[in-house]
Amino acid sequence: MQRHDMPLKASSRIVVGIDGFTPSIQAARTAAEWARTFGCQLELMCVWTAVPPSFTMVAEEWYPDRQAEKAAAEVVVAVFGASVPEWVNVRIPEGSAAGRLIEASRTYDLVIVGSRGHGGFAGLLLGSVSAAVAEDAHCPVLVVHETRTA
Repeated sequence: MQRHDMPLKASSRIVVGIDGFTPSIQAARTAAEWARTFGCQLELMCVWTAVPPSFTMVAEEWYPDRQAEKAAAEVVVAVFGASVPEWVNVRIPEGSAAGRLIEASRTYDLVIVGSRGHGGFAGLLLGSVSAAVAEDAHCPVLVVHETRTA
């Protein structure tokens, strides 16, 4: 695994993977704070796929692209409220979340992803977008772990 330096500046571009779950909202908040601090451009990327999450329980009217749009909109409101800064862009491509973020890492200066914290044996079985991105990205990756309150 390579070590990358992370000098962010006004011309830097940050991409954050979002999916609507708490860890991705926390990652988006971190990304927004860094982008604001360093004057960077920020892209929120919510990737969707046409493959149903469960083959046994799929509603007749399942629209993953619309669900991704809704999730992205909810993250934007959670992070920015009603006023989205001009340095923020939202993109909702189709594909594999890890694949799209790794692809984006070729042209961005930093990738930020959330981690739901699946650990141990379950983590090995489930796989992880954050682990795949951290392993194969072409730029530095920041993994934001879910913070839990007692």
